[in-house]
Amino acid sequence: MMKNTQTRNLSGSPLLETDGNNLVITVLLYLVVGVMACLLCLVSFVGVCEVNQSSMLSTLKEGDHVLTAKYPSSIKSGDIVILDAPDYISEDAGKHVLFIKRVVAVGGEAIKFTLLSESGVFPDAPDNKTRIALSRRSKKSEVFILQEESFINEPMLYNALFRNFIFTNGECVIEIEKNTFFVMGDNRNNSNDSRTYGSFAQSSIQGKRFFTLEPGSLLDYFFRFLYKSSSQENRFLHNSSF
Repeated sequence: MMKNTQTRNLSGSPLLETDGNNLVITVLLYLVVGVMACLLCLVSFVGVCEVNQSSMLSTLKEGDHVLTAKYPSSIKSGDIVILDAPDYISEDAGKHVLFIKRVVAVGGEAIKFTLLSESGVFPDAPDNKTRIALSRRSKKSEVFILQEESFINEPMLYNALFRNFIFTNGECVIEIEKNTFFVMGDNRNNSNDSRTYGSFAQSSIQGKRFFTLEPGSLLDYFFRFLYKSSSQENRFLHNSSF
């Protein structure tokens, strides 16, 4: 007569025996633990920010949800970042307010705003219809390069956001201090940003966007459910606005 044989895990754990229901229970336990570990890592390193403003049109619109890396290894010109609003804005709003903007220049770089006119002559008295070009000088260069920004909502105009800027011969140069970032919204003519508040400190950066969720998609519903159902309040699931 042949005897039934079974294999046992060397650790001696009965749950890892290959016979009976123990194997099914073991697989289910590992599956649950694995899923929980993945979700924990997701919540720890990935943030979700709900956009509640129009200053990033046409790249981001109101109601969009963006995934952000909470601990970005680097931030460069062109990146879209989540950052803390100045303290007095959060105090006035009665809640923690986050901004979402595009980095125009980082510490050690410089930017130049240039007034434009149809005649090619710098206007002495610019008005709200005067267009402005943006140039950037990188850390390793002494030359300003005109920025071709196909993502902006419309051409940048001289308006109230530039009233405190001093233009000399139609140009205004701003040196970006070390460990700070100059940010602006893609909707340049309707965005309170570094033109109003100055450069933002590196410590104010709370994340960098790496993906925008498709509204109404399964991923959108999943992340909204995950973060709103989390026992800990996710610091990024606040409305980001100006």
